[in-house]
Amino acid sequence: MGQNIAISADSTCDINEGFRKKYKIAVSALHVNLDGKDYSDGIDIDPDHILRVYGEKKILPKTSSISEEEYADHFRGIFSQGADEIIHISLSSKISSTYQNAKNASIKLGNVYTVDSHNLSLGSGILAMEAHKKISKFPVKTAQQIAEELTILREKCDVSFVLSTLDFMASGGRCPGLIALGANILNIKPCIKVNSKEGKMSVGKMYRGKLETVLPKYIADRLSLKEGFKGIANSRVFVVHSGVDKELLDISVEAVRKSTKDCIKEIVVSRAGCTITCHCGLNTVGIVFLWE
Repeated sequence: MGQNIAISADSTCDINEGFRKKYKIAVSALHVNLDGKDYSDGIDIDPDHILRVYGEKKILPKTSSISEEEYADHFRGIFSQGADEIIHISLSSKISSTYQNAKNASIKLGNVYTVDSHNLSLGSGILAMEAHKKISKFPVKTAQQIAEELTILREKCDVSFVLSTLDFMASGGRCPGLIALGANILNIKPCIKVNSKEGKMSVGKMYRGKLETVLPKYIADRLSLKEGFKGIANSRVFVVHSGVDKELLDISVEAVRKSTKDCIKEIVVSRAGCTITCHCGLNTVGIVFLWE
């Protein structure tokens, strides 16, 4: 019998409850500070609460990392349920200190293998799901071997999203206020993409207009970056959003179908968690997938 390997990920992975249960992923919650109170992402606060407070009071949220001690408690809890080893997939180290804190805790406890996802949102979520698949494959591999494979696989994650407003990014210090103001006035909606090799975010193509016209253009652009849509792993594309109308989601799903010429078997619509919502704001839509 092989070791009992458990999978853990930061709450920024944006994996919905159904997929968490299916792939047996334990989640560690980042902190959300809103209106003078400290919350735990996905535990005592949800994205709708963040957006409601912003709508009513124009108060923008802030986030903070999970501490080393909190990670240690999280890992101990997983061990107490029978795990021999843990693979933990973290938010990119170039975006947050969560990875280093998880790494420090893993060194103290032992048998915890941390993976710097070089990603955010479902970019890290996909890696967690791939970890589950690797655990059940033959020949049996150790947690360390799987963690090393995930470090290579992370470069094949394609993560991007379109922002409707830059106010939230500006609040988090990831965008100058004047740029945010100018973009909002000119109705510019930038594509933010993740460089999975470096683990950093950058601004891609700039779109102008209403979301219903921008989203199909953005999705077509992202899915035309590589030929052969059958090369998308698991024939699955995620549409992730921070809270949009059903009409916009339908437009996005249809754009994926059209851009991939119906070669994709599964299009999964997923709601972004609190941490991503804190930095992106309302009406953010992205697509995430893994190249084989």
